[in-house]
Amino acid sequence: MVSLGNFAVLITLCALFGVINSVTLRLPNTIGVLIISLASSLVIILVDPFIVDYNLQEISQGFLGTVDFSRSLLNGALSFLLFAGALQVNLRELWARKLTVLTLALVSTALTVALFAGAMWVVFPLVGPAVPLVWCVVLGGILAPTDPVSVIGMLRRIGLPAPIQAVFAGESLFNDGIGVVIFGVALGIATGHGMAADSTEIATRFLIEAPGGALLGVGLGWVALLLLRAVDDSHLELIISLALATGTFSLAT
Repeated sequence: MVSLGNFAVLITLCALFGVINSVTLRLPNTIGVLIISLASSLVIILVDPFIVDYNLQEISQGFLGTVDFSRSLLNGALSFLLFAGALQVNLRELWARKLTVLTLALVSTALTVALFAGAMWVVFPLVGPAVPLVWCVVLGGILAPTDPVSVIGMLRRIGLPAPIQAVFAGESLFNDGIGVVIFGVALGIATGHGMAADSTEIATRFLIEAPGGALLGVGLGWVALLLLRAVDDSHLELIISLALATGTFSLAT
């Protein structure tokens, strides 16, 4: 199946699960789709032994095997998720509480990764083979950040005051970037394809990727804003916005 077919299957399933959630569970869309996806996977596992002519698990695994999820997520979907989350943030409220947001994003994410990695490093030998600490940090970098899109959507439905929404949404948005940097640094050390575990080099790379990435985004965002102000065509404005999200992400990568 070509990549367009894979994309069509995923979009169709997302739409179907979203409708089911809207009619039955009525949970926030991202949470509802996740629960229905897990339930569907469980149904496939339970029903598979009773269907002789088809191996449902093999069909599902074959489909998943055609998609490079790590590359598709980190180098594709993540750019749209972060861009969509950023568009919904009240910049005035965010700037008024910038120190709080940055402190929460930096400290809370780093602390969460450290606590999670330390706990897993202790637990893994008790339940199975021991896992090196650096791989526990990689896992912590994956699981520590929260999803900015779902958080922002949930805050709006709850109806919290705008200043509180700005703090929660900003922290959720920035900790994704911090988590990606921690994940990249730890993965490079774990696989031997990055620098040695030297604190100075790690700090240098972190400064390049976090503040450096922010400066790149601000600069290209300003250029895109000038282009948007120069045109009066909704289709062209949409193309410029998509180019900003994907182009900036690709250039930063």
